[in-house]
Amino acid sequence: MDSAHINRETILQALLDCDGSCRDFNFSERISRQACINIIDWKPMSHGLKLTIILFTFLLVTQSAFAIGDDCPLDQPKAILENKAPNVKTYRVKTIGAHEIQEVFTLTSGETFHVKSWGCEYVVLTIRFESRNLPYQKLSLNTMAQSASIALRKLATLHPNTIFNLNAAANALERAIKQRLLREVDEPITIDTKSELSPTVTLVKSRKLGEITSIELELALGPM
Repeated sequence: MDSAHINRETILQALLDCDGSCRDFNFSERISRQACINIIDWKPMSHGLKLTIILFTFLLVTQSAFAIGDDCPLDQPKAILENKAPNVKTYRVKTIGAHEIQEVFTLTSGETFHVKSWGCEYVVLTIRFESRNLPYQKLSLNTMAQSASIALRKLATLHPNTIFNLNAAANALERAIKQRLLREVDEPITIDTKSELSPTVTLVKSRKLGEITSIELELALGPM
């Protein structure tokens, strides 16, 4: 067998099914089932040779796990809040992979924030705010923007550790309401700052469940 013709993905496919049948396995779109059949013929191999390839593949996969995502210019995001932040009743934080962290915190007022810090090409902060005191009007972009502005100013009072100017983002939404610039959801609105990169705020969605209204918005900065 010519090892030069055995690429890493083919060996990985063989590892996933080393009995020669090469069953389908949805691990990567780039892995070819037919390549496994054509290039790797397991049946005449000894048990020792199979084991050698399996161990070699394990090393390759382990190394590639560190290599994937290395081209991302951003480091692991950090939590924007701390458990002992003022007016925070409960706080939970969870790291999701190498480039995402999620926080959920409930204020002493009973209102709740769900915050996701993530991104690679862009720094992104996704915020969902749940409150009994938010205005709600179905399909009204102005009401959504008003709710989002309230959420941003409320979050700003907690002094979060973030590169985004939350009050400036709220100002951008309020200005968009006054100037009738809101046309549709998911349309970024530029935040006025002195930064070379222009941060944006985007309305995502608003919902009402019983007495609770939630507003979701997104802050983004980039590309990096």
